Amino acid sequence: LGNGSSSSKPTSNLSGWRGSMTDVEFARKGLSNNLAGIELGKLAIQKGDSDLKQFGQKMVKDHGELNDQLKPLAEEVGVASNGQLSAEDQAMITMLEGKSGKQFNDAYIQAVVTDHRKDMLDFGNEARIGKDPALKGAAEDGAQVVTEHLHMIEKIARTSHVAVPDSMSQ
Repeated sequence: LGNGSSSSKPTSNLSGWRGSMTDVEFARKGLSNNLAGIELGKLAIQKGDSDLKQFGQKMVKDHGELNDQLKPLAEEVGVASNGQLSAEDQAMITMLEGKSGKQFNDAYIQAVVTDHRKDMLDFGNEARIGKDPALKGAAEDGAQVVTEHLHMIEKIARTSHVAVPDSMSQ
């Protein structure tokens, strides 16, 4: 619990602070989102059907690459990766670990659709309103990857007949 309490540090008196709060918050969320994507991918490889195993491999590869791109940029604005999932993401992983077969596949698809829709907002917001040009570029790259993943998992949902909440674009 104490490891994630960096938000209690005062930020208003940091001289030479290079990142806006938007950039700092994005860096923190982006690292966490990528870590969750990697862990979700590993879980799909381990427990999913063939479509989810293939999707999981792409998740691990893509979110690993995004994380490698984001880590040094995050460090430049004062955010270091702690290598830990957020409480929300850990709860999602734990829930999915307790399922198997079709029950896992259905819950996984629903969780990833919901998760990637949130990630699209995070990456999209930074790409639009971020101040740091390098972070904005990473956010644009991330938004493209997350959008591709979302389209893939929504297609898997349709072919697997798994109901997912309607997106804003439907």
